[in-house]
Amino acid sequence: MAAKFLVKRSSVSGQAPNTSQISTGELALNLTDGIMYGSNGSVVFEIGANVSSLSVNSISFPTTDGTNGQVLVTNGSGGLSFTNPSGGANVQIVTGIQYDTFKFSITSNTTVLSG
Repeated sequence: MAAKFLVKRSSVSGQAPNTSQISTGELALNLTDGIMYGSNGSVVFEIGANVSSLSVNSISFPTTDGTNGQVLVTNGSGGLSFTNPSGGANVQIVTGIQYDTFKFSITSNTTVLSG
């Protein structure tokens, strides 16, 4: 007979476990939110999610994909969004500073790159 593997679980939306609720190597599942959690003993981390929004370390990621050629930009307060890049195809604008990008073709025995 196969062994049963049970995971700690909750049906309360938004409820995440803390280190006093799950031990090192233990798993917990929030059935309503579809999120699985694990613990390394110091912190509880999210293993998987069925998310409609994503935030990591106070940075909020977009909930939809950008279009071809768009880039991610920040609002300076932790929010990211997709936008069309300004400047030419080889120019990136980062916080008002213009950086040129270069493409190098490497051949055999190349030891020094310059540009």
